[in-house]
Amino acid sequence: MAAVLLCAAVVGALVLVAGDDSDGVVEVELEAAGAETEDPFTPSVVEAGVSVADLLASPGVADQAQASAGPGTGDVAVAEVRGNAPRLYASRSQGPVCDAAALTARITESPERAAAWAGAAGVEVDGIEAFVSSLTPLVLTRDTAVTNHRYGEDGAQAYQAVLQAGTPVLVDDRGTPRVRCTCGNPLLEPRVAGEEVDLAGERWEGFDPARLSGIRPSAEPVATIETVDVATGEPVTTALGGTVSLDGLLVSDATGVHVDSEAGERRATVLDRPAERAFDDGAGGLIFNEARPFDPRTAGPPELRAPDTASAAAIWHLPAGAQEPVELFSSDDPATRWFVAEGTGTLGGARVLVYAEVTVDPEAPELEQLTGRLMLTDLDSGDKQVLEEVGYANEVVASSITVGGDRVAYETGFGEASWTVRDAALEEVETACAGGDGSGSGCVGVGALSDATTLVGIRTDEVDRVVGIQVDDLDSGEARPVETAAALDAEGWVGDRAVDARDGEALVSSRPEDGSAALPTVLVDVAAGTGAEIPVPGIARFLDAPLVRPAGSSAPASEVPTTTTAPPTTTTAPPTTAPPTTTTAPPTTTTAPPPEQVAGACGTVTASNGEAVAVFVESGSVACAGAVTLADTYYNDPSVVREGSGGFATIGDWSCSSTSAAVFESTGEAGSCEGPAGRIVMRRP
Repeated sequence: MAAVLLCAAVVGALVLVAGDDSDGVVEVELEAAGAETEDPFTPSVVEAGVSVADLLASPGVADQAQASAGPGTGDVAVAEVRGNAPRLYASRSQGPVCDAAALTARITESPERAAAWAGAAGVEVDGIEAFVSSLTPLVLTRDTAVTNHRYGEDGAQAYQAVLQAGTPVLVDDRGTPRVRCTCGNPLLEPRVAGEEVDLAGERWEGFDPARLSGIRPSAEPVATIETVDVATGEPVTTALGGTVSLDGLLVSDATGVHVDSEAGERRATVLDRPAERAFDDGAGGLIFNEARPFDPRTAGPPELRAPDTASAAAIWHLPAGAQEPVELFSSDDPATRWFVAEGTGTLGGARVLVYAEVTVDPEAPELEQLTGRLMLTDLDSGDKQVLEEVGYANEVVASSITVGGDRVAYETGFGEASWTVRDAALEEVETACAGGDGSGSGCVGVGALSDATTLVGIRTDEVDRVVGIQVDDLDSGEARPVETAAALDAEGWVGDRAVDARDGEALVSSRPEDGSAALPTVLVDVAAGTGAEIPVPGIARFLDAPLVRPAGSSAPASEVPTTTTAPPTTTTAPPTTAPPTTTTAPPTTTTAPPPEQVAGACGTVTASNGEAVAVFVESGSVACAGAVTLADTYYNDPSVVREGSGGFATIGDWSCSSTSAAVFESTGEAGSCEGPAGRIVMRRP
């Protein structure tokens, strides 16, 4: 190919280095975004499910490439830009484009390869993992000149190249590309020297040698840069500094979603707002429902808390390494009120989400207004299937589900709960823990041990008190209780309860209906039949895969409605603070009110079942007169409700809820209301 003169760019200029050739001409290889390179360091580490062809055609790449077009002189010109310049890169809100962990693993498989890679990148061999994890996966939006490296018999061999816009790269904290993800090759700046170049390789559509970019490091490390969203082309702020992997327990409570150690130490806050349900997606991301205010027109159990508008409560997805969550399921149809995340896992080799879709018919009789169906969706393909359709929503909204191997198991039923188990073809293969003793007992929540044939659940009695743990072997049909000294029979074990299990251990956790601080989680050794409390208040689950989050960012910025601020990301035990609507922490026990609370401060009223209930001021200055009404709920309990029946309600500025009959019987705790003026609690005098 004929040599061409390198011309000065409008904004500075980088001149590509001449090699050792006697004629002073340097060859520059044109490398298309998805093309294989000669002698790569590794196979591609572009994330599965990311198509380079789609990146090339995306608004975030195609529009930016067109916007940077020059007059097209035909000469080769490389414009110098600093790494903190806006829109040099595109970012993917659905998750990272490159798998940094896979890159590290493949580089370090061979000591010789690792030494060559480290030498080219300018790092120590034992610092490869730390260096790679500090890089941020992005996509070039301009054709960019670089110094690339191939791996040969003599180690790393540098050469000059132009990477096509749309190429996935790993970027350092000064905004410079350091790795090409399709081949694992380390990258440096294009070298300065020389006068003439040969452009070798096939030119892609839109290629113009006069509008190449050479990215120089920013003068100082930068925390964020302006990128464009791959899918929309809209500008977004992207944190630099790579990602971190968080392993341990996934905990959702009144303050947000966190990763804690099994000793109860807080490792990071992943989401800084209350979430009703939170699960990992098996690939480093998070799936959750945000907590929403109550709707005074609709009552229901905690799993069916209504949004404050006619729009549906959405299921959100925060992909691995992403800063912003995206909606997975939502609806503007007022009849489709809730999408409730139920659980995640792997079924038949595919990552799946099980969720409930609940609809409302306000014209139907009260107990028939809510109907629903339990759905299963493939998180990669988006394909959906119906697991079960029911005529009453409580039967489809489970405490928890478990997915593993070739089976999915979930809790269904109202009152006398049961487990339903289906195989990968969604055929029902077994029903377990159905009670059957006439007591109304059943199992709440379900987890599976590692063989996916042994289910673990919370055993309840006829008034919904937790009485222990049951293990069912689906192959043998054997069912046995697990006797544990841990406080599983505590009277406070009501509300949202969940079981998760793996490798012979089960997590049993609860979040009370009244919004007060949750009980500690119980970690159970199923084989030994022993359990120990760990200081993790809230719903706790094992992580199927470590969560991948941006380094230095404790929680993502999000357009999900924010109702509280982020808690500190310390390594101390999680605080048992009050829900966002309170001004002080509620008591974490069911003991009598502290001395400063005045019994009967707001009067004594009588519930419709004849019980007298006093209203106490917990915090703030509360005007109780006319603020509350007591009536029966679905469970025939004394409760603060709207006119009519139901366990949850909004009365004016107050969000109110009841306790269970068992708790009221043993403690006299009838219910509570949260509001801007404080908190009031109903107790038997």
